[in-house]
Parts: sequence; structure tokens; C-alpha cells
Amino acid sequence: MGIGTIFGFLLAIYFYAFEFRQDWPANVELLGIAFIAVASIFILAPILASAFFWSPLQIAEQTITPRISDLFFQDRRLRITRIVLLLFPLITVAFILDLFLIHFFSISIVLSLWFFLFGVSLDALYFLFQRITGYLDPFYVSQLFTKEATKAIQEDRELDLYKWVDALAEEGIWAVNRSSEGVCNQVCNEIQKTARVFLESSKVLPHVEESKEIPELGVADKVSYTLFYLLDHLEKINTKAANKGLEAICNHIVTSTGKIVISSAKYDISMASYPLFCLGKFSIEAQKKGMPNVGTKAIVTLVEVAKTILGEIDVTYLELQEPFKKLVDQIDEVTKEMFKQDKSLSVKFLIQPFLEIKALFESEKMRSHPDSEAIIQHINRALAEYTALEAILRTAPPRPVKEEK
Repeated sequence: MGIGTIFGFLLAIYFYAFEFRQDWPANVELLGIAFIAVASIFILAPILASAFFWSPLQIAEQTITPRISDLFFQDRRLRITRIVLLLFPLITVAFILDLFLIHFFSISIVLSLWFFLFGVSLDALYFLFQRITGYLDPFYVSQLFTKEATKAIQEDRELDLYKWVDALAEEGIWAVNRSSEGVCNQVCNEIQKTARVFLESSKVLPHVEESKEIPELGVADKVSYTLFYLLDHLEKINTKAANKGLEAICNHIVTSTGKIVISSAKYDISMASYPLFCLGKFSIEAQKKGMPNVGTKAIVTLVEVAKTILGEIDVTYLELQEPFKKLVDQIDEVTKEMFKQDKSLSVKFLIQPFLEIKALFESEKMRSHPDSEAIIQHINRALAEYTALEAILRTAPPRPVKEEK
């Protein structure tokens, strides 16, 4: 209940009290004119609002994504609000007819009902302006895209889901082009949230049947395809951000991908391998563009992903070799790229993430797992390379220092 409704309700009570007074002064003609004047405002305001915001909406459609207009015209709340605002003038006309001709209600009752509806209409008008202006806010629009994507997931409409994911990606690329880190990070959050909702929904029994729409695309596994689709759009945003040197966005994409890895592992541990590969790939792409901190962020994220998977998922009977070998390989690739970009990095710093992962599988909880030994051996092979590198660096002659002129 909004402020307008509360105000109208209080006025309704006030005027209803006059029903119990004998002399109620009222100029019916003047009252009718006032009713018509106020009601006309509620006819013109929605029309003027739509006309005033139409041009900015078209600009947003052309610059951000054309899906904004789809949302605008499909917005049920806007349609309901317009109906409410249209009903108020019609009811006002009915009240005027009653005052002049029918006399079914007393003047006090008419005023009470009219002021209550007037308060409701004020709230509706405020909501209308707030809702329309929201379409000019990229943060709000990204949330609307996610809501539509969630509806598509719940109703098994994969083609609509991909449409809204496309819209999110288009908005993300627009944000990168404008160097708007806040909007782009919000978009990445929404893509990650969509991935989580999709994987959680796919695990529910009513959603395990074959899709009715995916066969049109020639896809056998809708979960794998959808996950690939989401990550492919994150990659497009990451590539654009890396080319523009937007390190904060690349860092955020790495974090979002790490969350997708965890959601994938909770759905099916074997599904985590591809997001892990993407996480390493995104990081290396940013490092090659001169952003070494993204490599550090990726290492920290990968280690935290390993801890979260082993801590929050019952892995007793799960096959862990494929995803955790992939995780170790990505740490290896990222650390090698970090060393390639900066030869002054300490080998001890580079091997630390491997030691942390190894300690997880040597813990009392994981020691008895049948895959632990194979994963530890895989880590040891990576560590052996860094041990050899450390020996080479120790025996190598110091680099000549250029003399300053």
C-alpha cells in the first residue's frame, strides 16, 4: 500500500464521517467539474509519459540492445497500471452521473469512494513513471533480462532463454565500449546467476525430460549446450574488456566463472571441466594484454573453487580425476603465463597453489578417496617442473644490468 492509497483512505474516512451530519454543504455542479478536471489528468499523464520517454527508449534500444523494446511492450505490470489509470476516469464519470441523475449514493459515500480511488490512482501513476524510467537504467534492465531468462528456464523455453542471454551479453559489450565497469560487472553477475538457476532447475525431476525446443538446433545434451552458450558470451565480454585493458572487468569475469564452476560441480562433477578450462583461458587472455593481476585472481579463484567443491559437495562416491586434473592444469597454465610475463616471480610463489591443492587431498577427509593418489601424482608432476625451473634459475648467471647513460 503506497502513500497515495493511505492518503486517499484517510480522506475517505473523513468524508464518510459527514454522512452522520445533518447539514452537508455541497455544490454538485462544482464537484462534478472538479471530478472531471482531476480525472482528465489521469487520462493525459500516461499518454504524455509514453510520448516523453519514447525517444530515450529508442536510443537505449539502438545503443544497448533491441530487447529493451521487447521487454517494454511485454510488460504486464505496465499494462495493468494503464488499465487502472483508465478505469479511474470511467468510474469518475459514473459517480458524476450518480450525483446529477441517479442519486443512488449519498454525496458523502461518493466522495469517500472517489478519494480512495484517487489515492490508488496516484500510486499507480507514480508506479507508471517509475517503471518507464527503469527501462533507461542499464542496471535495472539487466535484472529484467535475468527475470525473463528465469521464467524461460522454469517453463523449459530454451530458445527464449538464449534470447535473453544474448540481450545480457549485448548490454555487457555496450558497457565495455563505454568503459562502464559497474554495468558490465552487473551483467556478468546476471549471467552467472542465470547459469546457477539453470543448473539447479535442471536437477529437479520435472525438468529432466527431453526439451521440446532444443532438437530444432540439433543438440542432444541441452545442459552442456546451454552451459557452453553462457560461457561463450562471457568469453566475448572478456575478450572485449581485455582488448580495452579493463582489468577490473576481467577480474570480475574470472570470479563469475569460478562461481559457475561450483554450480556445475553441484549439478554434476563432470560438468566442471569445461568452465574450469574457460576460467584459465579468460585469465591468460587478459595476462597477454598486460594485466598480470588477473592471473593472480585466477589462481586464488581456482584454489577457492577446489576448497568449496570438496567442502560443500559429498564427493565420497564421485569421480574426481577429470575435473581436478583439469583444475591443476589450469593453475599450471596460468602460472606459466605469469612467469612468462614476469621472470622475476619467485618459484615458491608459483608453486604455492599446487601445494594448497595437494594438502586438500592429503587431508584426513580425502586421504581414503580412490582418486586422491592419482590427483596427487598429477600435482607432483607439475611441481617437478617448477623444481627443475628453480634449479636452473639458481645456477643461471645473473642478468646484465643496463648502465644508465
